[in-house]
Amino acid sequence: FEVPKPTGGEALRRKSERSPELALESARQAMVLLKNNGILPLDPGAGMKVAVIGPNSDVCRLGSRSGTPEKTVSLLEGIRELSRGRFEVSHAKGCIMALNDTNDSYLNWRHVNEVNFATLPENRPLIEEAISVARDSDIVILALGESELMRRETLGANHLGDRASLRLTESQEELARQIGLLEKPVILFLFHGGPMVLGELEAAFDAIVTGHYNGQETGTAAAELLF
Repeated sequence: FEVPKPTGGEALRRKSERSPELALESARQAMVLLKNNGILPLDPGAGMKVAVIGPNSDVCRLGSRSGTPEKTVSLLEGIRELSRGRFEVSHAKGCIMALNDTNDSYLNWRHVNEVNFATLPENRPLIEEAISVARDSDIVILALGESELMRRETLGANHLGDRASLRLTESQEELARQIGLLEKPVILFLFHGGPMVLGELEAAFDAIVTGHYNGQETGTAAAELLF
């Protein structure tokens, strides 16, 4: 070929030069607004408190075979960056989906075999903490859905693929119910690798956005969409 193939550090520089820009535009175009009762876009005034809660709030889910980017932006990071000087952001994990979740998409897909799902009793302290954070906020953004541990290829008897259910995990459903009881405005942001069923929980949300797995600039694009 006329242009020699770059190697080593040169290859990395060529690969990464426009990656954030392209990843951001891809994320912007891939997010889908499923429900909006008029609350979006959010316009919190000075002094307002926005709570970002959920197992997918502080991790950037990339999906299987993603590799590991040099940098990722979670939903929480994107909102905090956008909020500077405008409004206050608080955070709570709310619950975890699996005790052996590495929070690294590639490692979850390839190297975690049997999934150790967290039980509702194990998540109770995190749910209670999230309720307290939400109670002290004006708006709640709830980041739920899946991780790569819950929808992936079956690679062996000890490395199973998709969950049998399309619903949220039990702890996530309980978290959503408890947050809904506070009668705060709640926006649901879903991160997932396939179809999901909300059932009766849908009524608790003022807006629903599905983000699927939106790549390394997920949080930046999500914050632009929400605000």
